[in-house]
Amino acid sequence: MTPPSIPCRPNRATLFPWFSLALALVSFATPAWAQSIPNPSFEANTFSVAPGYIAYNTPITGWSGTPMDRVGLTSGPPFADNGAIPQGAKVAFVQSDGRLTTLWTTITGLTPGKTYTVSFRANMRRVTAAPSAGCSLNGGPYVNFTASPPVGGTAPYYKITGSFKATAPTAPLVLSNQTSIDSTLLVDDFSIVQGQAVPQATPPPTPGLNTKPTAKPSPTPAKKGR
Repeated sequence: MTPPSIPCRPNRATLFPWFSLALALVSFATPAWAQSIPNPSFEANTFSVAPGYIAYNTPITGWSGTPMDRVGLTSGPPFADNGAIPQGAKVAFVQSDGRLTTLWTTITGLTPGKTYTVSFRANMRRVTAAPSAGCSLNGGPYVNFTASPPVGGTAPYYKITGSFKATAPTAPLVLSNQTSIDSTLLVDDFSIVQGQAVPQATPPPTPGLNTKPTAKPSPTPAKKGR
């Protein structure tokens, strides 16, 4: 299975300091039963084969990932080795070793023409390189978001927020990571509400999506996982 065909972003992420980014607030919301992200905190699965790759366990309920030997779930080291897990006991990880690695799902219950705001938490594995983290909403270009440096200790993960206008009752949500050396992106606690993300006048220290998407090269050939 391959992810939706979407314009891509560059191999190297452009990360902005926390003090230059605005906290996004939702202007209004609709009932929670309307729009939905499946398995938003990755608690629907229990993986028994370490370190948690889907290739050696099962697919993640409601989500897909590729390559399957670089995407999975974890509840601690070696991948979730710093920060407090945002929601529940598990996070998803998107590891790159030179290959383009993606994790994606389908948002449902949308009203075409309405604007929605997606929020989630992100971090990185402490002992490896910083991930080149990107997100695409509803088939739009990838935009880079902050997932480094590692938050450390039991600190909260970075909060990431982005908006899109629905063009159909469903919309793809795609996360990606591609670095030339080993890196791991950690994500958890997804949510969606109807409304536009509106920056505050005085930006507090909360990372968000980079608003300057650019083209991304084709992924490198797959190689044997390790």
